[in-house]
Amino acid sequence: MGTSARRKTGLFLRQLQEGEELPKGAFTSMRGIGKRCYELYIDDAEKGCSWRVVYHVGREAIVVLDCFKKKSEETPQRYIERCRKRLDRWYAERA
Repeated sequence: MGTSARRKTGLFLRQLQEGEELPKGAFTSMRGIGKRCYELYIDDAEKGCSWRVVYHVGREAIVVLDCFKKKSEETPQRYIERCRKRLDRWYAERA
């Protein structure tokens, strides 16, 4: 991930932590992973690609579940499954 894309990702995550709304079109819901799960869209002009950051808005924290280079229109099932497992593990550790 290029420098400007990392900064944009950090800015978005900071906004989420502070309870601010993200710009329209910057994210989409990922209900297939779980409640309050979303996917950030990060364009990386420096690297000539796009990245996706999957996160969960929990009561205690913003939980980053995965980050990957976007290579297709639809999020691959392997990423969705991995995020589900990570979210389940995160909640299990707090039970």
